[in-house]
Amino acid sequence: MKNTVTSIIQSLLLTFLVVSPLVTAQLEDDENQIILLSEDQSFPFELLVPLTEVFWELANQTQAQAEDPEIAYDTINVRDSWFSTATYFRRADFYLHGNPDNPLINYFWSEQTAAFDKAMAVLPVPGQRLQIPADNFTVEALWFPVSNSSDVSRPTIILGNGYDGAQEDLYHTFVVPAHARGWNAITYEGPGQPKVRRDTGGANSFELGNATAFNELLDALIKNPETPTTIRWGAEQGVWSFKAKDAYDYFQLVKAYRVEEWIDRIQVPTWVADASSEGFYPNLSMRVAEALGDRATYHLFTGPSAYHCQTGSYQELNRVMHSWLNKVLG
Repeated sequence: MKNTVTSIIQSLLLTFLVVSPLVTAQLEDDENQIILLSEDQSFPFELLVPLTEVFWELANQTQAQAEDPEIAYDTINVRDSWFSTATYFRRADFYLHGNPDNPLINYFWSEQTAAFDKAMAVLPVPGQRLQIPADNFTVEALWFPVSNSSDVSRPTIILGNGYDGAQEDLYHTFVVPAHARGWNAITYEGPGQPKVRRDTGGANSFELGNATAFNELLDALIKNPETPTTIRWGAEQGVWSFKAKDAYDYFQLVKAYRVEEWIDRIQVPTWVADASSEGFYPNLSMRVAEALGDRATYHLFTGPSAYHCQTGSYQELNRVMHSWLNKVLG
């Protein structure tokens, strides 16, 4: 049994390292078949939680390397070591949100932010943190210019992550490929996303009636060892991201997000990506494309790119996306 558990954790660790944007940005597409492991919902949730300690230890080890004069003689070593440190701290945080009072949630984020900023400062063209005022909250943004020169007009891509995704991850998955093609990039986070959630609260909140029975039922479901890991993690992450009072509150808040109420406001050409083996939100991309009609270009990823967010195949994702941008923008 011990060997089995060790094998599973080692496999999951390898999976998360491949899922890590810092790694996938450097790998060729055909090397990413290991990503299939991340779609396996049979891994018990309890076996994932110890990964917090594994990634915490990796973060500390890599930070020590970043501060080692024998390694830090070179700015590339400094940059890559601090980027790795930041990524490990973000991964250490991933399974903690079932207990929103856990002090490690904010500790890991302060550590990842400090490490990421040190790496960003030694980029060939340093990145910059921006704060953009909005209604009742502040948009946290990162500006990544491809050049300091103002002699050439360059396009800029604006990037937003999912509700559980940090904008720092986008540097490795989308900003680096954009720079290689001569684009500036700006990333952002809004309500419910990592830094804004920690600083100002969740994606939304409102009062609801008594939902005790519902919550007792859902709590029993989440704690059932037979419940798929993705469902348990999804519920805990959702309550945390939305800063909901409980699971019932979270589900009511999610119901308020109705695409059909605002999709007609999108009046520009829109590229809609889908994945043939999407394990979290199957068929939703197709529904969005159908609602957009002629404004949409629908692309279905298959093969190594067939999984959620094209994880493990970001090179192909960027090739296809930028090809479409080039076609549309000329």
